[in-house]
Amino acid sequence: MVSVLVSCEWLKEQLDAGAKGIKVIDGSWHPPVAKRNARAEFEQHHIPEAVFADVEAIKDASNPLPIMFPPPEQLEQQFSQLGISNSDHVVVYDNNSDVGMLSAPRVWFMFHVYGHTNVSILDGGLPKWIASGYPTVSGATSLSPTNFKASYNADAVYSMQALLNNCSSKSHQVLDARPKGRFDGTVPEANPSWYSGHILESINIPFTAMIDPTTKLFKTKDAIQQTFQQFGVNLDQPAVAMCSTGMTASFLVLGAYILGKQVPLYDE
Repeated sequence: MVSVLVSCEWLKEQLDAGAKGIKVIDGSWHPPVAKRNARAEFEQHHIPEAVFADVEAIKDASNPLPIMFPPPEQLEQQFSQLGISNSDHVVVYDNNSDVGMLSAPRVWFMFHVYGHTNVSILDGGLPKWIASGYPTVSGATSLSPTNFKASYNADAVYSMQALLNNCSSKSHQVLDARPKGRFDGTVPEANPSWYSGHILESINIPFTAMIDPTTKLFKTKDAIQQTFQQFGVNLDQPAVAMCSTGMTASFLVLGAYILGKQVPLYDE
């Protein structure tokens, strides 16, 4: 089993050594309010040998909600076009200097949902890579199509019906990863058509609580454990993670995974 998080130093050593079977993925995504173009930024500078995975394109186009997981056959085609093989050790990163990472946990989780667990996150992402003095390259990356095969893990995803049933059964702790203002309903959602506020009895753990604010790296295992406990979460009991789009909820799924716990993500 590969490490969930890998350092920039480790990746640099692997690339310098010409290690086979490592596929570096730039999974950068930015919310519309940021007015940033992730693909354009990738073509300006990215880690050598990285390919760009467009989160806005790898989604269920038939679903009116944003960036919902696509059907397995669609994902197979898109991953194959990116040159990803089932035998690859995938290392995913993003480009977010404010927090340290934003979309990489979502892309990491997407691989898990479709049966590819040989995937790591580059801790600190592109900002840490650049700050370490490591090189970047520009332009598009040449792609060699493969034949990626997906194996959908339904247990990793929580449905709307399951969430509705949980309102009465209370079988799962509902962990909401949105910022506190949006959870409390004092700050509007990014999409004006979405309701603010939160599900009754859900627990707010802002996704940034998983990041060390000083280093902008993912917290250590002990610190993650302490964070869940501080927010009143018992991971020995079932839980489900949610947010608005499934993007930041992936931080809570990732944190729980590092602790050896499986927390499904509400994505419907």
